[in-house]
Amino acid sequence: MSSSPPESPTMDPEYLKHGQSKPSFLQVSGTVSQWSSLPKDLLITIEEEYLDLYIDKIRFRCVCSSWRSRLSKMPNHKNSRLPWLLIPHNHGMTCGFMEQLEKKVHRLELPESGEKIFKGSAYGWVVIAEKSSSIYLVNPLTRARIKLPPRSKFPDVRKYHANKHGKEYLLWSLSLISVPGEYYSVDSTGVRNDLLQKVVLSSSPTCSNFVAVAIYGELGSLAYYKSGDKKWSVLHDKTPPFKDAIFHDGQLYALKGNGQLMVCDIGSYPMPIVTEVAPEPSRTPFGDLHLVVFQRDNDGSTMFSKRLHL
Repeated sequence: MSSSPPESPTMDPEYLKHGQSKPSFLQVSGTVSQWSSLPKDLLITIEEEYLDLYIDKIRFRCVCSSWRSRLSKMPNHKNSRLPWLLIPHNHGMTCGFMEQLEKKVHRLELPESGEKIFKGSAYGWVVIAEKSSSIYLVNPLTRARIKLPPRSKFPDVRKYHANKHGKEYLLWSLSLISVPGEYYSVDSTGVRNDLLQKVVLSSSPTCSNFVAVAIYGELGSLAYYKSGDKKWSVLHDKTPPFKDAIFHDGQLYALKGNGQLMVCDIGSYPMPIVTEVAPEPSRTPFGDLHLVVFQRDNDGSTMFSKRLHL
């Protein structure tokens, strides 16, 4: 029987009280005042360009309060080669994250997670959906938040009434057997839990041109949001359902339930262009379908997943 991975003490990403010891990647000498006064630009460059492991980013902010105050609360992190994995938890406002390198579970205080649902993660940010229709990004390291348009601003929503308990949403019916213009009522919990499957990001949300794409609705349709938009727009309204989506090299790849793979150029004008990359296989696939992008190191020896991010 395999044993459970060891747990580290709970870590508060805002104050980082656990990190009194110097991290292994930083061997310093000289007076404390010399090191505490390093330029802000240098500290940001070290964190964003040279610290690939998430645990090292946390330890880096633990060195001293001066460094922590100079580092951005809206960091522009790259996707880690060894991302932390969010694991099932039942600890109120504390979330468990599995670190693959040291096989440890770290617990982060994240009040934003209480009775909410995670819908995706990338570039150090997690996507959280609330029962109230709100959707936002949270950085577990700094607790910074970025709002996205709410679920009530999706293309399938005819009307939204927050005060109509149990019937908050009127949704357009997109079923193949439904009559055009038909709609039905759904409670907010059902919409949050079942009718918003996932959200993926094209880049760090701190970038001015970042894009979010959601799989949503009763059929698994695609909608997209560009930075600055007030609502979610239909990306591809033909023959869903889509089961998974992922960004790679600036393009969105979306997988249909029949195994057909599509690539979407969201930057095209006036509407995104969707093209088939791989046709439906001769044998219809069964079960859950997922997209995973693998990339080799320069020496060709290592492969890592770009799908599971923190």
